[in-house]
Amino acid sequence: MMKKWLGLFLVFLLVGLNVWIVWHWKFWGNHRPGIWVIMASLLVMLMASVGYGIANRPAGIIMDSRNKISLSRFQMAGWTVVVLASILTIAITNTAAMTPCQSGAVCPSPLDFTIPDGLLAAMGISSASMIASPFILNTKTTTDPHPDQVSQTADKLNIPQDSLINQGMVFARSNAMDASWLDMFRGDDVATAWSVDLSKIQQFLITLVLLGSYSVSVMRLLVSSDHIPSMPVLSEGFIWLMSISHGSYLAFKSLPQSNTSPVNKQNPTTSPPVD
Repeated sequence: MMKKWLGLFLVFLLVGLNVWIVWHWKFWGNHRPGIWVIMASLLVMLMASVGYGIANRPAGIIMDSRNKISLSRFQMAGWTVVVLASILTIAITNTAAMTPCQSGAVCPSPLDFTIPDGLLAAMGISSASMIASPFILNTKTTTDPHPDQVSQTADKLNIPQDSLINQGMVFARSNAMDASWLDMFRGDDVATAWSVDLSKIQQFLITLVLLGSYSVSVMRLLVSSDHIPSMPVLSEGFIWLMSISHGSYLAFKSLPQSNTSPVNKQNPTTSPPVD
């Protein structure tokens, strides 16, 4: 019962908090970065409640169909929180800064601010990466790995072999409760599910830097302006860095990593590839 109503409660709390902040703007007008932090925290809680309601885990919203914590879903969730929290906070700021309209004048809308093309491009890149990932992995489901690789991966991860499912050459878990945050940094194939994927670590770190930088830009804007006509602009270099990071991540994901031939434990030349 609690899971059923928790998300709805958080939605009403988010709406009510917006109204309360505008009503008490004399105080919150001097603490606008704090509003952004509150909005972002409530959005994270809302996402966690949805994940808990569906998968019985707060991280359920960033878990994929293979019962693994997904890096692409994590990135999409991160951008969603940062951008929506920024839009909500700017809308509140502009609402509080509005002056009564004179007779016959056109009243400005609190949502009448610009969302830069670069920000839309960043959201598009993140969305495209999340959509492309399962399509790429689906191309690897037609060929099964050698059974020795399945047992070796189970041993490396220290998990029972029956909790490991191979969807072709792709690694999956049988139970959502076994999903680990370390999945974001491990390979996707059966042969690499226990090893570090450097392309994922690179993309994770770049994502944190970009999200953090943009969040700081929003907070500086909130401090410096009473009425905000535009969200912070993203530089072309920012978009290029994001594009290269996502491109290399998807390219490496598309490469076959599992060995379909028998694994010879005595001959290292026939063992699974090692990064």
